[in-house]
Amino acid sequence: HVNPMMQKEQSLRVTLRSRLFDAKSGELLGSMNKTYARGRSYMAAARGNNELSMGDLYQTAAEDLADWQRLIVEDQAFPIKVVKIEDDGLLVNRGSESGIHQNAYYNVWIVVGVIKDPDTGEILGQEEKKVGKVLIRELQSKFSRASISENNGIRVGAILRLTHGG
Repeated sequence: HVNPMMQKEQSLRVTLRSRLFDAKSGELLGSMNKTYARGRSYMAAARGNNELSMGDLYQTAAEDLADWQRLIVEDQAFPIKVVKIEDDGLLVNRGSESGIHQNAYYNVWIVVGVIKDPDTGEILGQEEKKVGKVLIRELQSKFSRASISENNGIRVGAILRLTHGG
């Protein structure tokens, strides 16, 4: 017989692993590995049924995954670009409304050429060169300010891509 007033402790954990590939090239665009955990008390009358108490973890994980995938796809279709260079840094064309995060590091790239198939003339992609690294330090709704931590030719129109590993 279960006492309906008895409190029990439970730990809940969901681990989300996701990889996003470019369907045309097969290139890995990004990967995500994140664990969500909750500790809580519940009434023993639930008899250990975790189904209802897991709902908030599933919802949080699904929302985070959707946001992450949206940012990866958005970065491919509409890359973050340098719009202005200032004495103490630069401005980029993404702000808090787009999901860019303060204190995130980005590598800065410029396009140096087009890669074209010599037989078909088909444009296969573009050749890029890394020219710097920046730290997003201030967010506005539609743009952000960044500090330059490495500069080897950053210019207006350069593309920012999130660094992996700092």
